Amino acid sequence: MTALRTHAVTLPGTRSLAPHRGEWLALAAALVAFALAAWLGHDVAGLVLQGYLVGWLFCLALPLGCMTLSSIHVLTGGRWGRALAPDLRAGAGVLPLLGLLWLPLLLGMSMLLPWTSAVHEHGRRLPHWYLNASFQWTRSLLCLALWLGMAWRQRRWHRGVPPQRQPLAEQAVAGVSLLLLLLTISITGVDWIMALVPRWHSTALGMLLMTSFITIALALAVALWTRRAPRPASPDADTLQLRRDGGNLLLAAVLGWAYLAFMDYLTAWIGDLPSETVWYLPRLQWPWSPLPIALLVLHLGVPMALLLPRWGKQNLRVLAAVAVLVALMQFVNLTWLVLPGVRPAGSPWVASDALVWLGFALCLVTAWRVLRRGQEHATHHQGQAEREQA
Repeated sequence: MTALRTHAVTLPGTRSLAPHRGEWLALAAALVAFALAAWLGHDVAGLVLQGYLVGWLFCLALPLGCMTLSSIHVLTGGRWGRALAPDLRAGAGVLPLLGLLWLPLLLGMSMLLPWTSAVHEHGRRLPHWYLNASFQWTRSLLCLALWLGMAWRQRRWHRGVPPQRQPLAEQAVAGVSLLLLLLTISITGVDWIMALVPRWHSTALGMLLMTSFITIALALAVALWTRRAPRPASPDADTLQLRRDGGNLLLAAVLGWAYLAFMDYLTAWIGDLPSETVWYLPRLQWPWSPLPIALLVLHLGVPMALLLPRWGKQNLRVLAAVAVLVALMQFVNLTWLVLPGVRPAGSPWVASDALVWLGFALCLVTAWRVLRRGQEHATHHQGQAEREQA
């Protein structure tokens, strides 16, 4: 018994759950990147915050999308959820970091959101009962508190209990979580995307943003799963079926997002209302017009061409490549949602954008690595305890 405990303590890779030296260096590099971006944009802080908003929304998609997928798995079951569970749990765990990184946006909203300095917009009085700084802070903190509470509650779903054996109360929690996620993601979309163009309004933004978050989280989880999935020379039927499930889910997420995006554009085109054209007109003109074309080809055409055939879903390399491509194109989609409405056509990109996005990438990867190592550590000790009891 003592020998087993000693072996558990000295097992390589589980000696410390704190960040390793390389991870500390990555966090330091992230801070340097953020500091350089702030220094480059000290006289145009609004431009820095615009790029910061794009990176923050993409990173926020990971924990919220993972929480949504976990809720769906509790309600529907399926081997895909058990295969992706380690990455979904780690993805949800980065939420406190995203809450901390929300502070620059809240502190700098006066330089980012146009309603903070305007009473009227083209002769129409803005609804300042909703668009005011104190209520914005209240909504943001309430959303963050709900997300943290749901993430804490969902931890018990990843303890090896199959979804079909989950009690009815857990399924009810999953259903309520989905409704709360849709509500809070919609509020976030209104506050940080729709509010950039006060004249614009869309009832589909919340569902569109939630679908985008699900697609990002699923794409990243599938890409990470393909790295650790076994690669036997002759896969059995169950292994091939699990790969097909992952590919089918990813394709369904892509098609669902594309359908909602197209229907939103179609209704705006049919209605031809000023409140809709003020949103779409700058996004369909140069230099932003190549982005929707790239989304159509790379986010819809390529995944359909590679994931519709059975061979594409069963090939781990193809599946991983498509998942990474989908995640990157969703980043392009968030860029297209945020930047065209706030930046002039003559200067669509600034140097601080790349630095800010690099900082977010380093923070996200480092946090995920630490959380995954902690899960492996906990799983090892749980298995060790079960063997000792046996």
